[in-house]
Amino acid sequence: MTLVDVRLGTHEAFDRIVFELAGGGLAGWEVGYTDSPLSQGSGQPVEVPGEATLGITLTTIALPGDAPAGVQPWNGPARLRVPGTGVLDALVRDTVLDGWATFFAGLDERRPFAVGLLSDPQRIVVDLVAEQRSGVVPLGQRCESPAGFAVSYPEGWAVNDGDIAPPCTRFAPDPFTVPAGTDARVGAVTASVEPAAVDQVAAPDPQRDLQRSETTVDGRPAVRVERESRGRGLWPAGTRWTGYVVGLPDGEDGPRTLVVDTVELPQFDYARNVEVLDRMVETLEVTAGD
Repeated sequence: MTLVDVRLGTHEAFDRIVFELAGGGLAGWEVGYTDSPLSQGSGQPVEVPGEATLGITLTTIALPGDAPAGVQPWNGPARLRVPGTGVLDALVRDTVLDGWATFFAGLDERRPFAVGLLSDPQRIVVDLVAEQRSGVVPLGQRCESPAGFAVSYPEGWAVNDGDIAPPCTRFAPDPFTVPAGTDARVGAVTASVEPAAVDQVAAPDPQRDLQRSETTVDGRPAVRVERESRGRGLWPAGTRWTGYVVGLPDGEDGPRTLVVDTVELPQFDYARNVEVLDRMVETLEVTAGD
């Protein structure tokens, strides 16, 4: 893929960065905050304005000299700005190396962000949210699962008792019953333990991944992933999913991985539940020993 344009825009509730691409194939991305922006070519520090730096790396990007005939590679300035942005101070270009094109976005502070893939033409879009939702209820309750973790959840929410699904794995703002023998989604936020290694459970899926970032939860390796269904699984095409994949200590039968997630289904307030999910995971404690 060839990077042919980079554009910045400002909207009422967010600022937007657009990377336009040309050529066959499908580009990927890695996006996440960094405290030490370094050039991928030299390893030297990169000067980025603002109080927070969001690293943006596009993958499977060709060198400008390898662009196909008739495709004009982007050759814009090393630092881009647009008047009137509320969050974005500047976008700083690094370099293209081994198929990776790296940029650093300087922001006024660490803000929520979303990454998406648009088509005709292919574009990777990074939205930087200017306003955060408010009014989320406090996390006033806590439960512990025999699977080896404990977590706090919102005051007034219900949690399953373990008759059907393991206890402390289904959370919702209203009372609910876990049906037997079905995968019906009754929890606004759900936790499950998978019998596999964290790298396997969190393996990238370029066709569905909207955003992914490596992190730690209670000192353990974790990945936060946002995905969009393509309609080949349980949910209709376009359904969004946000989850944390957290490595747990091995069990008697081998590796174990905790998945805590929420899904954009009609019966749920997805935007609120994503915020609740993020706050719940901040309280998560791994209680099983290594």
